[in-house]
Amino acid sequence: MKWSKYNFSWSQDETFFHYNSIYNTILITEKELQMPFETEIQAQLEENGFLLADEIQEESVAKQKIEEKLHSSDTLSCWIFVTNDCNLACPYCFEKDSLSNSRPEYMDKEMCERTVIWLTAKARELNVKKIHVTLTGGEPLMNVPAMEMIAALLRKTELIVTMNVITNGVLLDRTIAKQLYQHNISSYQITIDGPSKIHDARRQYKDGSGTFSTILNNILKIRQWNNQICFVIRINVDQQNYKEIIKLLTLLKKLQLEKFLAICMNDTITDGMPHPDVLSEIVKIISQAQADGFNIAFGELNNCWMMSEYWYMVNVNGDIYKCPSLVGRKQYCVGNVESKKLTSQYQEQMNLAPWESCMNCNLVGLCCGGCPYRCILNSTQSGHKKVCRKDYLEALLKIKYKELENKMGS
Repeated sequence: MKWSKYNFSWSQDETFFHYNSIYNTILITEKELQMPFETEIQAQLEENGFLLADEIQEESVAKQKIEEKLHSSDTLSCWIFVTNDCNLACPYCFEKDSLSNSRPEYMDKEMCERTVIWLTAKARELNVKKIHVTLTGGEPLMNVPAMEMIAALLRKTELIVTMNVITNGVLLDRTIAKQLYQHNISSYQITIDGPSKIHDARRQYKDGSGTFSTILNNILKIRQWNNQICFVIRINVDQQNYKEIIKLLTLLKKLQLEKFLAICMNDTITDGMPHPDVLSEIVKIISQAQADGFNIAFGELNNCWMMSEYWYMVNVNGDIYKCPSLVGRKQYCVGNVESKKLTSQYQEQMNLAPWESCMNCNLVGLCCGGCPYRCILNSTQSGHKKVCRKDYLEALLKIKYKELENKMGS
């Protein structure tokens, strides 16, 4: 028998953690694992991928498991961009170039219907009964009628539907929240990039005025009305704001919001390259936030679904894409909801296998070779350059499973 090359082990406070990235399994022990094992323990280690027979070609098994993960799901996921218009002018917006080069568009009744028809046909093709829809933009709340229409049309299908909204939060007052709640929309992701002074310098109305107080007041009023509404607060972290994030978390805790919302922290995507000082600071902030009682959404501890047939983006004009960061860039469009067939660009993107060059990394099963969009941003004349974030992922795993161990012990 041999240890899997895809194990990642560490110890904290005399507790031993063992994670296998291919099987996404965790084993927490009070003693360090050493061969030979008792029969029961060995069976458990084999079942969870930590231990395997000497003759097994593990890389082949790992590739198969990664492809199975991407090509098997009981849920079709789709982001629908109901408008490309936005009421803010955030300097780092990844949609900024595509928005500035096009006139404002709003998904109309006909396009809503065609989008839902395409989605239900795709669900039948994939033989799935569940669909998860993310309504986004631009700023989706600038086109609430389309959001309501899509929700109503999906309710008429036989699919089990869940929905969430990605919004800047300035239009999400209690009236709108109540209106959308009637359509079973009760989950929102909102970006807050720091305390008032920092946030208002980064997430402004087009006239330059700030949005912090409006967003926070909306959240507080919605909480007073219905504490079952779910919020994920996304924080884009970079060298301009990372020293101020703790002040934001302190304010949210003072307002007793730590159990009412989840925190999702990411480094701001600009040139694709990770900034080590920012990433290390994010790790410290997440660790402190978790200690303060915040729920953490570990979005980075997931692989990219760009290469999965269960994952799509539909733009306001019906164009189909495989990555939200590529929406509006025509060269990456893979089809349109008015056509039954997807283009050759679809197959080209589906054939991406970023994990192929990472099969000697013990975390390849977790990130599957990393984010293709970051690689595109980091491309040179000689081609796309891999963006590796292994050290960052290791640090996040330690935080996530330390909290799990704490919960198991309490």
